[in-house]
Amino acid sequence: MSIAVVTGGAGDIGTAICKVLGKAGYTIAIVDLSADKCQAASDTLDAEGVDAFPAPANIADNASVALMAKAVLARGDVYAVINNAGVASAPDFAESSEEDWLAAQAVNLNGPFFVAQQFLPSMCDARKGVVINISSGNGIAYAGAPAYSVAKAGLIHYTRMLAVEYGKYGIRALTVVPGSVRTQAWAHRIAANPDLFEDLRKWYPLGRVVEVDEVANVVAFAISDAASAMTGSCLMVDCGILSGNTVLSDLITAADHRS
Repeated sequence: MSIAVVTGGAGDIGTAICKVLGKAGYTIAIVDLSADKCQAASDTLDAEGVDAFPAPANIADNASVALMAKAVLARGDVYAVINNAGVASAPDFAESSEEDWLAAQAVNLNGPFFVAQQFLPSMCDARKGVVINISSGNGIAYAGAPAYSVAKAGLIHYTRMLAVEYGKYGIRALTVVPGSVRTQAWAHRIAANPDLFEDLRKWYPLGRVVEVDEVANVVAFAISDAASAMTGSCLMVDCGILSGNTVLSDLITAADHRS
């Protein structure tokens, strides 16, 4: 089977995606900023029977992405590109610096552009391929991290553009939209508030946050033939948070009962 390129592949969500796609038979190109982390992730996956190799790159740097893509394509055809890498930003707009803003756009939006641009020509030649962009619930409903949120919203429309422009080549593009996912990125918040996930439960219709494997499984579905008629869509993996919650209605209902 052909290659699946996973950016942010050495992180929690990225590693889960690499594993599930590798188990499905893809050779995995692990793209991350740190060459050491790419190699460590590759070694771990190889030990679990996944055919993977490190492909380090700074996705915010087009020249770095071009060198990575050349090395990956030398190994074979790329069928799937999963733009998973992302960085957060300052917690609110007033605290956002120019550096915060530009860095968030560089990784969360420019990076997926640079990466897809390198692999789309060969996909067009093959008349097949899938681009999956990992956005965020913040890209739909604002919940802090302004620069990150704006970039992730842009990523959703970028996906639609790819779907429309490249459908004629047999290429699909989909956005996966996770809600809060239990990863190491939350470690500093949990250190400050060990009950944070418990405090968040009331906002989620399923009463919990998302696990990394749940995101990975949706990505695997999205690139599979089972999703062959899907392109341009957003696949929500959010334990229901973007559909709403009963916190507000419960407050109103409680007041009604007391009146």
